[in-house]
Amino acid sequence: MAETALSEVKEADATGVISEIYADIRHALRVPMVNLIFRHMATVPGCLEWVWGTLGPIYTTGQVITAAETLLADRKPLPLHFSASEIASWNIDTAAVARTCESYGRANPVNLLGLKALQFIMVESAQARARRKPARGQPLKAPAVELPLLPPMADMATLTGEVKTTLLALTQQLHGHDGRVIPSFYRHFTAWPGLLAGLRTQLQPLIDSGSLMEAADALNRNAHGAARMLYLDSPVTRIEPPSDAVLASLTELIDLFPPNICKMTLIARALGAAIRAQP
Repeated sequence: MAETALSEVKEADATGVISEIYADIRHALRVPMVNLIFRHMATVPGCLEWVWGTLGPIYTTGQVITAAETLLADRKPLPLHFSASEIASWNIDTAAVARTCESYGRANPVNLLGLKALQFIMVESAQARARRKPARGQPLKAPAVELPLLPPMADMATLTGEVKTTLLALTQQLHGHDGRVIPSFYRHFTAWPGLLAGLRTQLQPLIDSGSLMEAADALNRNAHGAARMLYLDSPVTRIEPPSDAVLASLTELIDLFPPNICKMTLIARALGAAIRAQP
């Protein structure tokens, strides 16, 4: 698999408005990290500012969070069959792993709906290009909340050896030869290579049987309908069109990310359920 990972502005490197928007995202979602989709948007001038200026209200009011909870309310986690002895052999911090699963299981479906709502918005934007005005994209101040601590996210540029090989193998397992999206979720677990290897082993039967893809496709379809309702019922219908560069970047991201987000939502929930089920 070619290593052509998407560029990103890391949370530690963010400054100015980007840093403020990152803080808003964390507080609105009540998670301690900013997902890759936003970190990549930050590399395109004006993109994250426009997106957050557009979608921010449905995040900070909780509309999209409520919709995401409803989307997953009756969906059982996919089965992962780890034995207690196998998990013990990984020597992991089970509480930290569970927090990471919970954080991504919460943020991913919210961002899935946000991206799909954005898709509807962009259709409207294309129709409104003749009356374009500069997008302000100001941060929206969400109330401060105490956020859980997660294991640090590994920097792909510094990873080497078996851990990097396993991480790339997990990526290829899901995405084939497309190495652009290396899941941030996995990058929190590089201190525990046994966990990554065990997860890869357990996921393979779900991939081979089609269970993971079937569940991901169903989630993607249901999210499309839920996002349309968000679009129709929320302030995001009254927006200023983005620049051509932002529009081109978002069009590519909306094609790339939703299927990946669906799969990673299911994997985070499955791993979290398996960890919590241990005595």
